[in-house]
Amino acid sequence: MGKIFNPTQKKILQHFLTNFPEVIDAVNRRDFQKVYSIAPRIINKSNTYLVSELLMQYGINPIEKLGYVPSYFLSHTINETFSKVDLSAASRIAPAAFAESGIKEVIGGDNIRLIDGRAFYDSTLTIANFKNVDNLGEEAF
Repeated sequence: MGKIFNPTQKKILQHFLTNFPEVIDAVNRRDFQKVYSIAPRIINKSNTYLVSELLMQYGINPIEKLGYVPSYFLSHTINETFSKVDLSAASRIAPAAFAESGIKEVIGGDNIRLIDGRAFYDSTLTIANFKNVDNLGEEAF
């Protein structure tokens, strides 16, 4: 099934998913854009990757649902399970999406037109092919 969250991570996710009516409502409506916009405010930017990992663990690909890679998508994570990510459903990568992450490879980057600032800042990215990027943000890599 994927990642097993440690007790601290479980506590953070439980707090996020149960104590905030706006989060519960957004999750129930499958409004992942709203979930990602709320997460940094409630659980800290550096923990937002836990939401991504939880969704992916349950077979939900947030990138497919959103059409882009949200900020702090997998930033600050070194989880080997997510060292390779398919971006074929995305048209842009938001700021700090993979900053300080253990991402090693991205595939399906042909549709990416915008890579925002610090998207891969201080990550371990080694393999990527972005053929159609029109806009590259400051310190993207």
